[in-house]
Amino acid sequence: MAALDILRFFEEDPPAFDYVLPGMLAGSVGFLMSPGGVGKSMLALGAACGIAAGTKEADLYGFEPKQGKVVYMSAEDGEVPLWHRLHNFGKKFGPATRQAIAENLMIFDVVGRKPDIMAPEWVNGLCRAKDARLIIIDTLTRFHTLDENSNSDMSQLVSQLEYISKQTGAAILVIHHSSKSMAVQGRGDEQQAARGASALIDNARWAANLTGMTKAESEALAGAPGGPAVGEDERRFYVRFNISKQNHGVPFPETWLARSEGGVLVRTTLYAVEKKRGNGKNMERRDAV
Repeated sequence: MAALDILRFFEEDPPAFDYVLPGMLAGSVGFLMSPGGVGKSMLALGAACGIAAGTKEADLYGFEPKQGKVVYMSAEDGEVPLWHRLHNFGKKFGPATRQAIAENLMIFDVVGRKPDIMAPEWVNGLCRAKDARLIIIDTLTRFHTLDENSNSDMSQLVSQLEYISKQTGAAILVIHHSSKSMAVQGRGDEQQAARGASALIDNARWAANLTGMTKAESEALAGAPGGPAVGEDERRFYVRFNISKQNHGVPFPETWLARSEGGVLVRTTLYAVEKKRGNGKNMERRDAV
C-alpha cells in the first residue's frame, strides 16, 4: 500500500467530485431511511430510473444525475410488485427514456434466496458489477444475519459495503428502516433515526430520510398559492425527503414529494397557508416550501 503523494496534492488541482446522488460520491456508502410503507423503495427505484436514463424527463426529484448503470438488489419485493411499480413509472416516460432505463438498470429479485452481504459468494457477485454507477441494497435487514444493535457488527457490515464500493467504483445506497421511537417523537428526519446501532450511520458517508407529512404540516401547508390546507384526509399522499448527513457538496434542500398514480413519488411544491387578520383580510403569504 503506497502512501499518498502529498507534494503532488499541494501542487496539482484535484479532480472534481463525482456525485451519484446529491452530496453522495461515487465509491461511497449511504443510507436511505424511513418507517415501513412510507415509500423509500419507490424513491430508490425512481432515483435508479433517473440515473439509468440520464434524461430530464426521468429526473423526478431534481437530483440532476449523471447517466450510468444501476444494479438494484430487491430482497423485500418480488417480481410482481416490482412489475407493478415499473409499469407505473413507465407511464411517465417516453419511448426513448424507457429504452435507456431498460438498457442501464438491472433489477435482481433475491426474495427468499437468503442474500448475505458478509458471505464471500455474495460479495464476489456484487464486485463483478464494475461498470455500475449505483448499487441499491433493499433492505438492509434482509442482507445479513448480524446483530443490528451491535456497533461492532454494524461497523463490520459497513466496512464490507465500503469494500464493494471501492472494488466497483459504484456508490452503494442501502435502504433501511428508521426507529419507531424516533418517528413517534417527530425526529424521523434526523440521521440518528436509523434503527439499530449508531455505527451504521456514523460510519457511512451519506444519509437521507423520508418522512410522512405530520398533522401539523398538513394544517400549515397548501397545494396551491392561496389554497386550502392539505388537511388530514390528504396528508397521506405527501412525504418529505431530506439529506441528514452529507460530507461533501452543496446542501440539497428539503423536498416534498407527492404520491401520483400507482404510488410513484414525484417532486411537488407546497405553500404556507395564508392566515387571516382579525378584520378578515389575508396576511402576506410566506415563500413556497
